[in-house]
Amino acid sequence: MRLYSPAGWDGLPGLPFPAPRWSYPTKDEVADYLETYAATFELPVRGGVRVTSLTADEDGYRVEHEAGVFEAANVIIATGTFGLTPKIPAMADELDPRIVQLHSSEYKNPDQLQPGPVLVVGASHSGGDIAYELAATHQVILSGRDTGQIPFQLDKPSFRFFWPIMFFAFGRVLSRRTPMGRKEMNLIRHHGGPLLRVKRADLAAAGVERVDRPDDRRRWRSAGARRRSHRRGREHRVVHGLRSRPGLDQASYRR
Repeated sequence: MRLYSPAGWDGLPGLPFPAPRWSYPTKDEVADYLETYAATFELPVRGGVRVTSLTADEDGYRVEHEAGVFEAANVIIATGTFGLTPKIPAMADELDPRIVQLHSSEYKNPDQLQPGPVLVVGASHSGGDIAYELAATHQVILSGRDTGQIPFQLDKPSFRFFWPIMFFAFGRVLSRRTPMGRKEMNLIRHHGGPLLRVKRADLAAAGVERVDRPDDRRRWRSAGARRRSHRRGREHRVVHGLRSRPGLDQASYRR
């Protein structure tokens, strides 16, 4: 799993990202960079702290967490665009308990899954990336509506021409500050964004099977029955690539 933005745009003030300008850092490289940044500037970062409540008082803010209380003059809420509450299809509880289920926020690499077919639910860019990576070692079904794809190849040199235009568009035009941006953000939040790095052709070439509707129980069960007929005795795996629900549920840092 890699970032969608080139390394030249991924650095924080005072410390450029240590990678070629047009490369795409992995999640582990980003985690290493953040640790290095905190150590370089001796920032008093405390990781792994779960915040349970945030309230305003006369002197600023009171932040309650599992080990005590913080008092702060200012608070920045940076839990990400979609929050951290997994969005799981209601029918997930009806699946056989022997079937291992993971949300995309819990997914790290294919080694988490045992041999056998995998159903990835949610076909936006996160689900597409996970399905593509898993296809190298597993038989994969990708379930979800087609959300489209951007017409550029991120890893091609030609994308260097389009990137500044996209950076400007998403930073200035399609932002929360404009009616167009708020409309587009709401659409992506509730219906999924387009495929970015991995395209339809990449998924097809990797042997990923597409099932159009993630909420169609008959398709899910039919797909599962077909796999059981071929892989009897093996447990199956489900990776929920659906977006998380918006909301502030916890503030934590996980690598």
